[in-house]
Amino acid sequence: MTSWLSAYLLTCAVEIPVILLAARALSWSVRLRPLLLIGWALQFTHPVLWLVSPSTADALLGAEMVIVLVEGAALGQWASHRPELENHPVRCAAMAVSMAANAASVLVGLAVPQVVR
Repeated sequence: MTSWLSAYLLTCAVEIPVILLAARALSWSVRLRPLLLIGWALQFTHPVLWLVSPSTADALLGAEMVIVLVEGAALGQWASHRPELENHPVRCAAMAVSMAANAASVLVGLAVPQVVR
């Protein structure tokens, strides 16, 4: 349980700030609290990945690709219903944000494996 919690907290510490920074860079004029909530809600995929526990690099890559699609779709759906974002092309941007957040998370996770063991 400790290793899962460490990995989960590391994932949140990496991905949520990436989502916040990307939203600002994309000029998504959404208040901080809703962005924090959606950033945290997107982390629901972490326990699923942990339970699947891909054992090879190919399996991890495939699982991360599915997660990027799921989180990108969820973020795009959320953003498309925000009145302040009605003039923004949010669905494609949401996929890019998801890809960036997950890539950062994977890279940090590979760089500091002792944290998640």
